[in-house]
Amino acid sequence: WELVCKSMDEKNRPYPDVSTQVRRPHNIHQIAINGPYYALICDEAVAEAGVEVLFDTMCAKVVELEDRKVITVCTKTGLQEIETKVLIDCTGDANVASLAGYELLREDEFQPATYSCKLEGYDVDSLDLERIGENFDREVQAGNLSYTDVSWTIDRFNPQWLRAKGANGNHVDVEGCRGRTSEERSAISLKARLTILKLLRFFRKQSGLEHIRLDAPSREHCEYTMLKLI
Repeated sequence: WELVCKSMDEKNRPYPDVSTQVRRPHNIHQIAINGPYYALICDEAVAEAGVEVLFDTMCAKVVELEDRKVITVCTKTGLQEIETKVLIDCTGDANVASLAGYELLREDEFQPATYSCKLEGYDVDSLDLERIGENFDREVQAGNLSYTDVSWTIDRFNPQWLRAKGANGNHVDVEGCRGRTSEERSAISLKARLTILKLLRFFRKQSGLEHIRLDAPSREHCEYTMLKLI
């Protein structure tokens, strides 16, 4: 929290008002940080604390001995062993805990992945979304596209992806893939990228979207990275 406040204060960014208990959409209570700047603040704190950092590294093996743990990590120049008394798994997927042999608890149902991008070259308010939706319906019926390619709605056309300019506006699901392994993440990512390519080719044929393009994230796009506080 100290780092969040520091990054907000140095950028003179406003905090949301969370003093009331009125039921409001969760995004109203989110703190919009500058993602890249916050990362620099974290780097500064790590350096000031004297922490030894090793980037571009993944854990490959964990051996638990009586008085220590021996970790084998994959670096850019090969395998390297590190010994420690305490090991904290911050992978988000419990990869290290799994390598150490601990049992993992998994839910039976998973939320589909969302593959974000940044779209430019059109004005969504000027589009004939009803006509575009009719054309999209035909592509879905032909098996070329899916409604979840452009939204979280499974049974009808929802221009969520277009309105969000590609950010957090679709669902990607590959049967049997939960995103824990490299194979699963590769399958999901490849499907998502090929889907975006199909969408761009489809939308370029629609009136008002002839100049739609896939753009790299800009500084402004990174400016409003959302940090959810639980």
